Formats: sequence, C-alpha cells, structure tokens
Amino acid sequence: MLENKKVATLIDSYKSETKPLTHNLYRMPSLIEYSSGAYTEYVIVSRSYVESKKEWEVLIFPSNSSGEPIDWVELYSEVGWHRSNDILNRYMEKNYAQ
Repeated sequence: MLENKKVATLIDSYKSETKPLTHNLYRMPSLIEYSSGAYTEYVIVSRSYVESKKEWEVLIFPSNSSGEPIDWVELYSEVGWHRSNDILNRYMEKNYAQ
C-alpha cells in the first residue's frame, strides 16, 4: 500500500563561505499559515552555528519565492546539527498530520 505523503520541493540552496551557515529554500506542498490570515507556500530552512551557545540551531521561516524571509518569527526550530530536509519533514509531520 502506498502512503499519501506530502513532499516539499527544494528550490535553491545557499552556503556561506565565511560562516557556518546554510539556507535552503523549499516550496511546500500546500499553503501554510505563518501569521493570522497570512499564507505562503515557501519556507527557508536555516542552519547555523551559534557561537555564544556553542551549538547548532536549525530554524524554519516563512519566505517568498525569491528566498527572502517575510516574517522573522520562526515556524519551527531544533537545536543540534540536522539535515535541512529532516527538519522540514518533522515540521511537515506535525503540521500536515490529519
């Protein structure tokens, strides 16, 4: 039996040459609400090393199709080094579970 699993599409990737930082732009399988009555179908998954905390942090922000954040309140976050698509899958499992 095939599972009807929603999948996000990787649109673009950025890796800093000077900092431990990556950004991946994804198109979500359907619109997500990031603020009351405000929707988008794009998110940025940002992974960075926070020197003051001595740990990795991965944050998901709502974005436009060009990869620019449209709100700085994160949709989801985890501490530790994780692959961007793993974090996005966990976010989607929580938010698309019916």
